[in-house]
Amino acid sequence: MKRMLILTALLLMLPLCALAVVTLPANVTEVGDEAFANCPKLTDVVFPDSLESVGANLFSGSDAVQSI
Repeated sequence: MKRMLILTALLLMLPLCALAVVTLPANVTEVGDEAFANCPKLTDVVFPDSLESVGANLFSGSDAVQSI
């Protein structure tokens, strides 16, 4: 849970919607609800093998996503 809170805090601090590609670190195990929502420039997200769960509506409004 602590790692999730850290990731959420980092994502809130970054201008995520300005990014086209996001690569999550190898130690991330969970991504919260709407983590990549409403990011029109986002095209690619690379998840680590450690990922165990993702939240609801992860890419809602991010219509340019082509590769996960």
